[in-house]
Amino acid sequence: MARTNVEWPTDVRLLCDALRSLVNELYGHCKSIGMKGWRKAHWWVKTLTKAYRRCRKAHKNGFLDRVRQFLAVARQIITKALGTVKTLKEVTDKMAWYLEASETLVDQVDRRLLKKEDIEHEEKIFSVFEPHTQWVRKGKAGVLAELGIPVCVLEDQHQFILMHHVQHDGGDKSFESVCDL
Repeated sequence: MARTNVEWPTDVRLLCDALRSLVNELYGHCKSIGMKGWRKAHWWVKTLTKAYRRCRKAHKNGFLDRVRQFLAVARQIITKALGTVKTLKEVTDKMAWYLEASETLVDQVDRRLLKKEDIEHEEKIFSVFEPHTQWVRKGKAGVLAELGIPVCVLEDQHQFILMHHVQHDGGDKSFESVCDL
């Protein structure tokens, strides 16, 4: 398995990272083309970070209220970003990804923390910056799961690598067909 360089994913932190990156990306793009509307980008990031920290440090009594406040700030930023994206002539892949991830994560935080629903594994995002990251369970003692990408490596008796295959859509069972020589 190839590990990816990501922190342990929590929905609230991932949402904060996605929104912070979206605001910075939109601010830089709008500034470069002379478009107005994101001059308070630093204030938005500061407000978002403050709401995130309050949410993270909340204890059980005020936790849900602080999650609601965090989601309110997140929805304001997403609404503003959607308005900006509609007026832009070209949207970068990064902007589109951060916006899509933000919308997905707002829904996940709302469903998981406020409505107490279980989120399907296929719907989850494990990293905003490395979206190819997967949740891998290898069955190792003491390690429940790792974040990365499964890789099949075939070696001969002298440990020379004969073949390798990065598995974006599978686990050990699909190695059999790929690694047959």
